[in-house]
Amino acid sequence: MRQSALVALLWLVPAVAQELVNPQATNQVFGAIWVKGVKITSDALIGSCFQGYGLPGCSNGNGTSQHYGISNQLVPGRSYCLQCCSNPTPTGNDETWDLACPLTLLQQSVIINDISKEYVFARRRNLTDTGLVVCQWPKRTKGLYLVGYTLELVVTEYSASSGAVFWVGVDACSVTAIESTALPTTFTESIRMVSVRPAYTPSPYWYFALGGFLIATLFVAYVGYRGYMRNEHCVNCASKLVFFHSLCLLCILCGCRLRAPPPKVFCIEAYEAELAARASDASSVSSDA
Repeated sequence: MRQSALVALLWLVPAVAQELVNPQATNQVFGAIWVKGVKITSDALIGSCFQGYGLPGCSNGNGTSQHYGISNQLVPGRSYCLQCCSNPTPTGNDETWDLACPLTLLQQSVIINDISKEYVFARRRNLTDTGLVVCQWPKRTKGLYLVGYTLELVVTEYSASSGAVFWVGVDACSVTAIESTALPTTFTESIRMVSVRPAYTPSPYWYFALGGFLIATLFVAYVGYRGYMRNEHCVNCASKLVFFHSLCLLCILCGCRLRAPPPKVFCIEAYEAELAARASDASSVSSDA
């Protein structure tokens, strides 16, 4: 039993030793099928794309998901790399990979009686999160061969720095064994990913900006109402855009005052001087005549 577990562990190591990627700019799901009781850390999973059992040559049997781009990730002779999600929507995504992977005799001998495994994923709620999400095999049925599994993941797509930084975190997982009395020649991996996009929370400064915009809009509407509906005018320049105390904003700024000058100060003296000048001119004309 110990020897078979060791063989399984050594066979699974290449599946975890995936080519490292930039963990701050990837849509890969980091995780592995691991031997229960053998310690693994989140740091060891970062950069390791989930590949199931690491079987090469898998094909996608879900015809409705071909246009999602899943098949583009299934390179002949290489293991697949689980990525989320190829057809995102504003509210999230629900994507299923129905993979059929051919088995060699060696792979068959290791997998069909596989037990004591757990599925381990990097939680990644943020880029420094060291938490793990673990789901374990349900109790296997004695006398049946393991011919596949159904894995369901609840994932969240994160982004920062205006999209320059993005990553995928796993919130929950569950796995069900697919068993049969017949020896399998292909191994079935059905992986469903349900992505949930975090609700958008606007900055509190947007509320201040919106409040200021609404106040400015209401004030402009009020100024327009006074000038064009009530026909009020600036007492200084006759503008209809009366801003405050019968003055327009331009006259307030240019005159450095908030109130219109009293009529006597503002216009009566000039008017009386003009009348006196006219009377003087009229007297001069009369005396000349």
